This record gives sequence, structure tokens and C-alpha cells, in this order.
Amino acid sequence: DISDGLGQDASHLASVNTQLVIDTAMIPLREGATIPSAIADGEDYELLFTCATKPPKDLATPIGFVQQRNALDPKVITTAGEDISNLGWTHE
Repeated sequence: DISDGLGQDASHLASVNTQLVIDTAMIPLREGATIPSAIADGEDYELLFTCATKPPKDLATPIGFVQQRNALDPKVITTAGEDISNLGWTHE
């Protein structure tokens, strides 16, 4: 679930060889939310997953894709190339 923020939680799905690319224009927003808050808030309890085929629209909202990455590249970026891998709630 995206309880710690989209950027941070999406980074858990990436691997040494894969990078998630998020199209911020596709992120569904709750009333009053902004794109930056949707990426970094820790209160959006949505599920995030990857799959090999595009899911039916009534089951999921596609917000990006997975691509190959070099080990030193960020785990999660926006389509504009912004690194959002570490944006989210930090537990102390």
C-alpha cells in the first residue's frame, strides 16, 4: 500500500535493473490534494503494483511503467526525469 508516500513506496518495487517511471498527470488525487502531496504524503492508502499487461480501467488506474535502469540511476522518476525515490514519510 502507499501509506508512506508514492515515491518512497514505489522504490520498493524497483530492483537493481528496473526503474519505475511515474506519469504525475495520471495520479488520481483526493479532494484538496496536489501532485507533490500525492507523491510524498503518508496518508494515501492505495495499492501500487506492476503487471505485464494493462489492467482493465475499472480495476486499476495506470500511472506509469517499468523500464531498465543502471544501478546508479534513481529507483523512481517522473516522466520529466525528477527523482522521487525518497519522497515520503520517514519513520523515526
